[in-house]
Amino acid sequence: MIAPLGDLKIENVTLKEALTLLKYPYKFCDVNKKEVIVAKGKYGVYLKYDGKNINIGENKESDLTCKLIKELIDKILKPNTLGEDKKSISGSNNIGKDLGEKIYVKNGKFGEYIQSNGKNI
Repeated sequence: MIAPLGDLKIENVTLKEALTLLKYPYKFCDVNKKEVIVAKGKYGVYLKYDGKNINIGENKESDLTCKLIKELIDKILKPNTLGEDKKSISGSNNIGKDLGEKIYVKNGKFGEYIQSNGKNI
């Protein structure tokens, strides 16, 4: 893996900065008997858990704790509570019923989104 340099120029990187950049990725803790890895990409620090990339939001890396990480993971993995089948909102109101289609609220890489007729809205 290549360490992201951001705005740094390779010619100007100090040893201290290089060591900071090269610490990624690293294991932080285990949640539900699975490793949680802290990684750094072009958009900042994020978590890797069970094949998923999880945004740490407004949290700083220095604020991360196993409890906070578990809350972030649970928020991403929680089942959607809308509708009868917990995925479709068409059973709980007339939005999809009137249009003759099912409308789904899904949890994606960048948060929740709506899917209708196979298209993401």
